[in-house]
Parts: sequence; C-alpha cells; structure tokens
Amino acid sequence: TFYFPVDFNDPSAGRQIVETRILMHRESGWIGVPYVWNAEQSDAVSEVAGEIVEVSWKHTDGTQRSNSYIVPNMNDCKRCHKSSETFEPIGTQAHHLNKQYPYEQGTENQLVHWTHTGMLTGATANPANAPRLAIWNDESTETVDELARAWLETNCAHCHNSRGPARNSGLFLTAGIAD
Repeated sequence: TFYFPVDFNDPSAGRQIVETRILMHRESGWIGVPYVWNAEQSDAVSEVAGEIVEVSWKHTDGTQRSNSYIVPNMNDCKRCHKSSETFEPIGTQAHHLNKQYPYEQGTENQLVHWTHTGMLTGATANPANAPRLAIWNDESTETVDELARAWLETNCAHCHNSRGPARNSGLFLTAGIAD
C-alpha cells in the first residue's frame, strides 16, 4: 500500500492512501492488480488501466507540496515481477531484516520476531548466521561506503540488478557489487 503523510512533521495528522498493489495467484499463474483508493479513504477499486492521482502534503520544511502520482497499469507489474517466464514477488530479503527493530513489546531482531509470529519460516535460529546489510541511516554502525550500498540496494536494486528491468543499463546496485 502506497501513501503520503498529510504532514511529514506530524504523524498524527494522518495520511492519504493512494494505491494498493496485490499479486494474485490464479490457476494460470500470478497476476498483478492495482487498486486505487477513493477520496474518503474507505474503499479501493481495481484500476486495470492505472490512474493518475493528485496528492499533496506538508513537507518537512513546512511548505505545502503536490505531485501527480502515477498508479501503474496491470501490465506494468510484469516489468518488475516477471523473470523470464515466471511471475515472482520482489521485496524484503533476509539481509534487509537482520537487524534490531523496536516492537511494542520490546526491541527484537526482525528475523527472530517474524519467525516467532509465523510470518517467516525457514530462517536460521541464530541471526548471526544470516546475511546482513548495513543499517543505512545509522552512521555509527558502518562506513559511508557500506551505508550507501545498503541504501542503494534497498531503494534501487530491485530494478538495478542482473535480472531486473534496468539490467540493460549495466548499473547494478546490489550491496555486494564493488564496481
């Protein structure tokens, strides 16, 4: 689900939910379906052809800003989620989650927490044995190089990798790429 805070400085001001994307498994395989939320924020409807939604927010500097947000059409989903003939989910990987996170009941490693809650199966019992990315916004933990690579992998490498839709650029931004 994609949304914009009403006020980046005041989380209690709420948010404008723009769209929800789902991957639906049918007998014929996976399909991606975009849903656009109504102005009342009470319901979302499937928009096979996509949509352009006007959004506005108060930015961190206090100025009011706006943007035309483009909801992709159903066929756009294939650009990121289709690898050769398979339609596959993309997203969080173990090395993105192998860090401490402040939950309501206390701080816990995300891999451990997700395993305890049943959201994740097959993870190692000891997170020290799992791969780990630098915590990109914590300068006390890693070098600037490692922080930058972690940020680029988290935000860009889903396209910029040897199998992604930006593979023809030759710019691969997974953290392990040194060049």
